[in-house]
Amino acid sequence: MVQRELKQSYRLCMDSSKRQPAAHHTASSANPPAEGTELIQTNPEVTHEVTLKELIRMARNIPAFTPELAGDHDIHAYMRVIDFFLQSWKCVNLQDRRYLLWITSSPEVQRFLARQPGHIQSDYQQLRQAIIKEFSDPESEHGLTAALATKQRRYETSHVYYHRLRRAYFGARNEPGMEEDTSFKSLFLRNLHPIVIHHLGILACPHSMSIQQLRDLTHKAF
Repeated sequence: MVQRELKQSYRLCMDSSKRQPAAHHTASSANPPAEGTELIQTNPEVTHEVTLKELIRMARNIPAFTPELAGDHDIHAYMRVIDFFLQSWKCVNLQDRRYLLWITSSPEVQRFLARQPGHIQSDYQQLRQAIIKEFSDPESEHGLTAALATKQRRYETSHVYYHRLRRAYFGARNEPGMEEDTSFKSLFLRNLHPIVIHHLGILACPHSMSIQQLRDLTHKAF
């Protein structure tokens, strides 16, 4: 989607340059074409400064972050989406980043952004960390306690049990590879139903096997 938007933007720029009076075609060779036009025509990968219109169009593809009651609490997923869109622009500045955060978040988040001190406002990474710290799911802080009590039921499939445990252990976190955490894999095996553990045997090892391998083996045992 991002690549499509960028290509359309380049195409519009090229169309615009073609509609301009073709002075450089009739001028002598001593007068080369404007640098910006030449770059757009010969190197389509070069990005230009993001415009307000492009920021608004970008925001339409970003689900609004609403941490209010019954709203979206997954701040980590929201920030990953923001970073994904921003990484496509080499010339994006601090004001652009703050504006994108502002128009894709709820009034509660906007009030939080507005009351941040100057040294936070002027550093995007500090602002990003402040948002994550402020709006992280409070339930995720007690993930281990909840996960310890999440045990597989007698007739519960290993698939359903895994997702219940994953939600209890990690809360709203959704980071790449986090399920490979050895403590999580050990707890996954420990909290299986005794009958499943009996059929599982001693094959499962949280230190040498991936979570997918453990899940496959547990499914077979179930």
